[in-house]
Amino acid sequence: MLYNMLKDSYGRIMSKLRLSVTDACNYRCIFCMPNNPNFFNKRELLTVSEIDRLIRLFSSMGINEVKITGGEPLIRDDLNEIVKTVHNYVNSISMTTNGYYLNSKLPDLQKSGLSRLNVSVHSLNKNRYKKITGGGDLEVAMQGIKTAIDLGMVPVKVNMTVIRGFNDDELLDFVDFGINKGIIVRFLEYEPFNGREAWKSTEFVSAKEIMDKISTKYQLTRLSREPHSTSIYYDVNGAGKIGIIPSVSAPFCQDCNRLRVTANGKLVPCMYSKYEVDLKKPLESNFSDEKIKSLIENAVNGKFRGVIEYIEKNNLPSYIRSMYKLGG
Repeated sequence: MLYNMLKDSYGRIMSKLRLSVTDACNYRCIFCMPNNPNFFNKRELLTVSEIDRLIRLFSSMGINEVKITGGEPLIRDDLNEIVKTVHNYVNSISMTTNGYYLNSKLPDLQKSGLSRLNVSVHSLNKNRYKKITGGGDLEVAMQGIKTAIDLGMVPVKVNMTVIRGFNDDELLDFVDFGINKGIIVRFLEYEPFNGREAWKSTEFVSAKEIMDKISTKYQLTRLSREPHSTSIYYDVNGAGKIGIIPSVSAPFCQDCNRLRVTANGKLVPCMYSKYEVDLKKPLESNFSDEKIKSLIENAVNGKFRGVIEYIEKNNLPSYIRSMYKLGG
């Protein structure tokens, strides 16, 4: 039975949770990770039992979808146990990953309840990919994607963050890649959550520019937007589908239904605000369910209006949080 639907002060009802299970990562992507990351120690991370209790409470309050994020979630040794725990309360479980460990770990995760997958691939050029990721191996990521396809994890989505002067010359290559592999490529606008240096507006490529570039080769037909979706999807010549995520130029803040919990147990109602509420200490202190639900409700009530507020004031900040700490 639902305790109370999680509704914020703007009337938005929360139903999706992004759960970070670690801030650590085997990659050092230039727009995510600083040169000298300060990772949480193991004692600071949410335990499996704490995650179990949190998901039980969130699900009783209307959360019905969970996306597992990081850092790189696959480096956590007990991830399979976490997925099983989440699956006790929520049927729709997805994960965002760099794909490095997918080949060996995905079969068991799928059996435990993982149903959907987003793989971050920001270049199809192996040398550029290595530079972006700080030493990553593109062929390993491609093998992980193949494993996901072979296991029937449909649709597999590949996320590509577009950065001017860095990988924006690969847009058509990614469309071709998605059509050939039967996967959905999603092009993400570059957001101010980078790691090594401040976000620069000169490196930003808008959704319109992305679409215009792809339209030079393909006929794009816009598809109906699903409620609360962050993506605008297009049919590509009847041969496939792509997504464009206009997080900065045309965000869907008005019907946002997402919350985030960081790897150390901070509830972040909006990624564009520094406002957060600690849930780990109340869990460690064995607060009652009612007290923790009250903390969650109060946090949701304080949810920021979103990036749209910055856009209206024409004052997008160059830095808000580090993406590896936020959880994607």
